Amino acid sequence: MNSQVNPYGPIMYSGLPIIITLLLVLFLGIITIVLLVRGKKDDTDRTGSQMLRQHWITESDKGRVRTLYLGKLSDLENRLRSGEIKFRPAYQELSVTIRDFVKDISGIDLTKSTLSELKLKNVPVVSSLIETYYEPEFAVETDDDVFKAINDARMVIERWI
Repeated sequence: MNSQVNPYGPIMYSGLPIIITLLLVLFLGIITIVLLVRGKKDDTDRTGSQMLRQHWITESDKGRVRTLYLGKLSDLENRLRSGEIKFRPAYQELSVTIRDFVKDISGIDLTKSTLSELKLKNVPVVSSLIETYYEPEFAVETDDDVFKAINDARMVIERWI
């Protein structure tokens, strides 16, 4: 009768579950990090306030986007001069145009942001421009010059980095 005991048999198998567990934890950790990095929508500075995030856009694309939105402003101006559109809808269209421009050029979606949210996003030129549109956008009558507002928007678009 053979009564030898092999003490190393069960120990050989005990390393496999540990290795599998470590690989699983490593895999889940990598997935978590990737999801956290990709899921981050707005960049923030050290104070926690949102910063304007430039997405990767080529210089020729910037020129194309500028040309497109400057054309929209010229079209709006022509429709105003011809009487096809009144000042109030013109200000509303102007607000949409400048917000869409910022979205296309920088990747920051301001289309549904309130004025206070705009101010938090550290886009002072745009937030102050939109702020000047608020009164005439909702007023029955205004003393504000819509053509000056269009020129101000044009300057922002032309000077955008």
